[in-house]
Amino acid sequence: MYPIAFHQDGSLLASGDLHGIGQLWDLRTGKNILNFTGHKGKQLTSMQFLPTGFHLATGGDDNTVKIWDLRKKQNVSTILAHSKLVSDIKFEQSSLSKLMFTSSYDNKCKIWGSKGIIGNQNLCDDWVLLRTLSGHENKVTSISATKD
Repeated sequence: MYPIAFHQDGSLLASGDLHGIGQLWDLRTGKNILNFTGHKGKQLTSMQFLPTGFHLATGGDDNTVKIWDLRKKQNVSTILAHSKLVSDIKFEQSSLSKLMFTSSYDNKCKIWGSKGIIGNQNLCDDWVLLRTLSGHENKVTSISATKD
């Protein structure tokens, strides 16, 4: 599992490896502009840009989701999301709140909510578990949600 994520405007690509190192690439120049570590030598298994455009979420086999502020070049939030590796991360937003969806090898999907408003610098520090979706008999490898 080697995660990649494209920025909404197509200018950036985030990639991760099995040693827990993420890299941010400027696709216009082909250059690496940022390296980030934080999953403590564990595999990066998923990643997704947040709707803000300047935050990136990474999931790993340390069972956490980490939110990175690309402007500050640092981790701004760590969420102990699951009891096994985080296989996928997706985001949805509305004008008043935002949602994060995670899936895991612990056979569960989770829905997380945040009251942070998109564009706010404190966007990523208030994730709360809203619902756990159980019932899979094996690893959940991906997640998706509709806008409605």
